[in-house]
Amino acid sequence: MFRSALVALKPEVANDALLTYAVELALQSSLHLAGIAIVDRDIVAPPEPVPLGGMAFKQQRDAARLAAGRAQSHAVLADFIERCQAAGVSHETIACEEALGTELAHAVQCHDLLLLGHTGGTVAGGETGAHSHLPAILRRNPRPAIVTPAIARWGKNVVVAYDGSVQAARAIAAFVGSGLERETEVHVVSYGADLATAREVAAWAAAFLKRHEFSVVTHAGVESGTAVAERILAHCGQLEAKLLVMGACSKSTLWEFVFGSVTQRLLAEATFPVLLDH
Repeated sequence: MFRSALVALKPEVANDALLTYAVELALQSSLHLAGIAIVDRDIVAPPEPVPLGGMAFKQQRDAARLAAGRAQSHAVLADFIERCQAAGVSHETIACEEALGTELAHAVQCHDLLLLGHTGGTVAGGETGAHSHLPAILRRNPRPAIVTPAIARWGKNVVVAYDGSVQAARAIAAFVGSGLERETEVHVVSYGADLATAREVAAWAAAFLKRHEFSVVTHAGVESGTAVAERILAHCGQLEAKLLVMGACSKSTLWEFVFGSVTQRLLAEATFPVLLDH
């Protein structure tokens, strides 16, 4: 059973969907939440060549950027505290000025789970969207992570995208071990070179989930030229997903290595949280 989650807050943007989900999860599973906001000096005020006589201007600009980053960090942590106190959720806060990826990788080792927004922009002044730091953060993350969309529409079922790989097996084991969504119906979606193979792989996941007393429904299909992300998103839409569980795998054309085009598209377009493990 998971006991605590590190919530990676984005100082430069709103964290409404992330905080709503984090608090809901904490209430549902009695989780302790640790909110972290990082001001990474190398991102906020990166070293760069300056023209002759321009150093004084750069120093002033860097100081202003760092001051703004600290103010934004304090603001999002205050919002986090307010939301947790209003819901009666056990919580703590962490504010630091360290390297983003390194600090998150270290901080999360004191917790069971990393919660963050889909842009991954957890640093004041950092880039967001397509140029976010999310890939680097998740590659270095030693714990399972749940990535929430900026705008979330909550469904009612858990969907597991399963291909029988080591990474998929780790993801489903992390989900079961978390103790989250124990009363929620789980739908296992699997594709294979032929229908028999897909059904067999889906049956492995179903047997594991049933052993842990989950209610399970399987869905098997044949691999085709259709984009994988589109098929997964379509299934999640039809099944009213409230959480997608998936691993990272590079062994087949179906599942690409984590942070490849499939994962990027899923995180960009999903309207539900995604649990990733690798």
